[in-house]
Formats: sequence, C-alpha cells, structure tokens
Amino acid sequence: PTDANGLNWGGLGQSATERCHHTPPLHRKPKRPMSRLLVVVDGSPEAAEALERAMDVADAVAGSELILLCIEPDPPAWELRRPRRLRTGTKQIISRARSTVAARGIQARTRLERGEKGDVVTRVAAQETCDQIFVAEPRSTLASRICLALAGAFTGRVAGRISSATGLPVTVIAPKTPR
Repeated sequence: PTDANGLNWGGLGQSATERCHHTPPLHRKPKRPMSRLLVVVDGSPEAAEALERAMDVADAVAGSELILLCIEPDPPAWELRRPRRLRTGTKQIISRARSTVAARGIQARTRLERGEKGDVVTRVAAQETCDQIFVAEPRSTLASRICLALAGAFTGRVAGRISSATGLPVTVIAPKTPR
C-alpha cells in the first residue's frame, strides 16, 4: 500500500501472510554446497596429507570436485629466453595425485602452472571459484628460516597471503617435527 504521496510503507496494512509471501527472483542462482576444493600438490608428505584431508571433505559433501594444482617456480632470469617444458617430475606428481583421487571415486581436474606459489594459488582459486584451499607448508632448514624471518616482515607466510587474498578457508598442513 502507498500513501497519498505514493510512498510505500513496507507492507503496513497487509496481513502477515501477504507480507511474507513473495516469489524469489528468477535470475537468482541457488547456492551450491561447498564442492570445489583446491589442493596444491608438490610430492611432499605434507602435500599427500593435504590431499587426504581434501578427499575426506569431498567424501562428506556430495558432488564435490577437487582441483589438483601443481606449481613450478618461474625460471631464473637467465633461462627466460629458452623455451621450457614442464619437468617430468611435475607430471609424475600430478599423475600420482590424480590416480589417488580416482581410486576413491572422487571427481578431479588437474592444473599445471608456473609462478610464485601464493600468486598462482590465489589466481587459480578465483578462476575455478573454489570454496576451500588445502596447501602444505614447506619443510624448513636453518637457512630458509632465516630468509623467511627476514622476508616475512615484508611478505608473510604463503598460506597467510593466500587466505587474506582469497578470503577462503585455507587448511595448512605443517611438517611433522620431532619433539
């Protein structure tokens, strides 16, 4: 109902059923359950654990799909002019992960990409409209911990950057260390 000035007063004067009954717009897509899971595979035991956890989630949510992502770092500057093929090891890693997923009967697609891990994961998660990301934290050596401490003040950990850039839940599998 509208008043003398043509203003709609939000259903005042209507019965409760008249106010509550409405037809949803036809252009609105129904929400889909969490179904697209991005798993970064690199051949490490932690990446294998990340894949296992992602498969457990996929088993629990009907219609789930895994996106298996293997990332090669960018070539050094002196190699940029030479054509470069993906390493055989990269293809073996992704093939092994795909067969593990297929053995559990879970739908999966693979992507082989080059670049910095955080940037590639963020880009692929957006392109694939993923709902969750599973990533392994790399093992660290003394030298890598020192470099990370120096660089971390400026860049942060990869998983943290991925989480803040995508806004998605990120499951991080850390290396097991002896206590």
